[in-house]
Amino acid sequence: IKICRSVVMKGLESLLVEALLAAQEFDVTPDVLASLEGTMASRPFSETVEMLITTHAVHSQRRSGEMAGVSQALEALEIPPIMSRAAEQRLSLSADLIPASKDRLQASAEQVIRALRASR
Repeated sequence: IKICRSVVMKGLESLLVEALLAAQEFDVTPDVLASLEGTMASRPFSETVEMLITTHAVHSQRRSGEMAGVSQALEALEIPPIMSRAAEQRLSLSADLIPASKDRLQASAEQVIRALRASR
């Protein structure tokens, strides 16, 4: 449990550092925090997880491209895009592993994770 929890908690911490470094550069920190809070507090955690994982299966290819753009923007600000690149890589790998079929539109988070695990 500790390893799995550390992936999330230390990863989230690192994501927030990267995002807030950029937010400070753009002078939008309160707006970014309010936006994140609105998303994270809008539903119970288990529902947020379900939404994030199921939409990951459907949109990972597009989101990978979006994260490449985010990485370029951070580099332009001289902020190392460590977490953004990692997200891009995870999304790209998932896009390669999850078959492009209508089945993935109906998949639960558990099914998505099983499919990723089986495809590696």
